[in-house]
Amino acid sequence: MKKRGLTAGIGAVLLLIIVISVYGAQRKDPVPVIGVLMWDDGTELSQTAFEYLDWMDGILDADVKAMRISWKNDLAEMVENFCQEGGDVLINVVSQDFPEIMQICEQYQVYLLQMWEMSMDTDILEKAMNHQYFLGCILSDDDDAADKMAEALNGEGSEEIAILTYNYENNMSNAQQRRNLSFRKALGEREPAANLEIYSFDEGIRYLARLNERIDGLLMSERLMEYSVQTAKEIMGKEAIKFAYFDVNEFSLEDLEEGSLAMVACGQQNVVELAVAYADAFVENGKCWEEKLMLECPYIYLTSPEEYGRYQEFCVAEPAYSEAMVSRLVDSLEDGIGLLEEYAKSYSLSWLEEQKSSENGVTVSDISPE
Repeated sequence: MKKRGLTAGIGAVLLLIIVISVYGAQRKDPVPVIGVLMWDDGTELSQTAFEYLDWMDGILDADVKAMRISWKNDLAEMVENFCQEGGDVLINVVSQDFPEIMQICEQYQVYLLQMWEMSMDTDILEKAMNHQYFLGCILSDDDDAADKMAEALNGEGSEEIAILTYNYENNMSNAQQRRNLSFRKALGEREPAANLEIYSFDEGIRYLARLNERIDGLLMSERLMEYSVQTAKEIMGKEAIKFAYFDVNEFSLEDLEEGSLAMVACGQQNVVELAVAYADAFVENGKCWEEKLMLECPYIYLTSPEEYGRYQEFCVAEPAYSEAMVSRLVDSLEDGIGLLEEYAKSYSLSWLEEQKSSENGVTVSDISPE
């Protein structure tokens, strides 16, 4: 009897072990669900950013959802659906509707990370930084970009510099407001020759032509001219004028080859990789980080057709940070944001070339200077 009872007891224990083992093998921890809310406006920036998201969805053990916004979307409904479907972190690029988005995330206990731009209202930012479900910001450094563009125009001999800022239907976005402010700060005590808020850059070019002032430099919040800078110069009657603007577009290579484009600031899609990597590590590490993130990333600055080609190679044809770099970043975040800060602040063509070339066994001396 004792032997039979012992045998039965051992059998029960073995059965329990088998059940636990099978259950453990079948059970998987849920992967992080990360939503990225971005405008789908057809620009090179948005299209490459969406391609980055597809790529990161494939290399990370996470469900990365690209949430494409158009003017037809109900933004609040999109955010609420993501939260209801089990989202962990929402990465948001829309600053005008930030308070409403934050409120929805709080309701569903979903964390929010702001990317590229933030509200110009300091009260909104202050409240957000004290919010339980706000992770912080990874922003583009517009002040640095404006300084470098103003310096580029000064280096070309421009003395009377005008500012053109895009203002859609008298509802200027936070991004455009911030760029306008950055331009004015970059000019310092020197007043701009003109500071126009316009719906059409053609309208602005023709207005500047009517001013009949000696404008020889033009800072633009983005390039929306439907024609070449040579045509713009002919309209203004100013052959010597130089341009600088944010965001690469289909005319940028032609503008650089023509010689009138002093600088274009671009390459913000790297922030997508940083934000998704941070969100993934945050969830994987138990959502226990309390410190709010506040990072600013420099743009990449193009001043020649050669640099444009390198930018296309290292930031458009492939993601800015390689799979190995992203993997190192995610692993490092368990111990702090040191590598994240390095990736953000070191961002440039020469740095990317050095990092990627070293992975391929190419020495630094083989890299062309920036």
